[in-house]
Amino acid sequence: MKKKTSLAESTTPSFEERFRRLEEIVGILDSADAPLEEMLALYEEGMRLSEQCASQLQAAEQKIFTLKNGALHEAE
Repeated sequence: MKKKTSLAESTTPSFEERFRRLEEIVGILDSADAPLEEMLALYEEGMRLSEQCASQLQAAEQKIFTLKNGALHEAE
């Protein structure tokens, strides 16, 4: 099995890149084709990516909320 480079080893990835990597990790973990140590490392990476994606989504939701409220106040 060819080992993939971790996103942590590259420049700051976008949300989409993190999400794609997370999907890739889930596929590997679901297949159970990797050794235990590799699966544990992938699980850790996946948890980190999941937290980062959730944080980015929360920031985007907050920005949308702020923009929406600003537009509502301007309309009044």
